Amino acid sequence: DVASKLYSSHGILALFRGQVATWSRNIPSYGIYFCTYEIITRKFKRICGRENLAVGWELMAGGLTGTVSWSSIYPVDVVKSRIQTQEYGADGKGLRYDGIVDCAKKTWRNEGIRAFYKGLGVTLLRAFPCNATMWYTYSWVRQVFEKI
Repeated sequence: DVASKLYSSHGILALFRGQVATWSRNIPSYGIYFCTYEIITRKFKRICGRENLAVGWELMAGGLTGTVSWSSIYPVDVVKSRIQTQEYGADGKGLRYDGIVDCAKKTWRNEGIRAFYKGLGVTLLRAFPCNATMWYTYSWVRQVFEKI
C-alpha cells in the first residue's frame, strides 16, 4: 500500500529515496567492518598463539568489530535515516532535504554535533552481541567446511 501510494503521488524515484545515502554508509562501513575483523582476529591469534580462536576470543573479536564499525559510520547512518524518513510538504511537494550534504548541513546547523550521535549507545548495545554471534557462527561454519 505504501509503495503504491508513493509511486502514484511521487513517481518511481520516490521508492528509491535515500539509496545514494545508503551506499554512502554501506560502502565504507563494510570496508571498515571486514578490515577491523581481520586486524582484531590476527591480534588475538598472536596473543593466544593459536590459528583457531577459542569461543570467548572469537565472540570478543566479533563484538568489537561491530562496535568499531558502527561507531565509525554512525553519523552517516543518521543522515541516511533522516533522508529516508523525511516527509513531503503539506502540498505533497518538496522534501526537507535536497540530498546528503544538505541534510548534514541542516542537521549540524539546527541541532549541533550531538544530533549525529543520538541513539549510538543503544546501537552499540545491540551491535556487540549481534556481531559477536554472527562472527562466531561464521568462524564455526568455516571451520566445519574446512574439515569436509
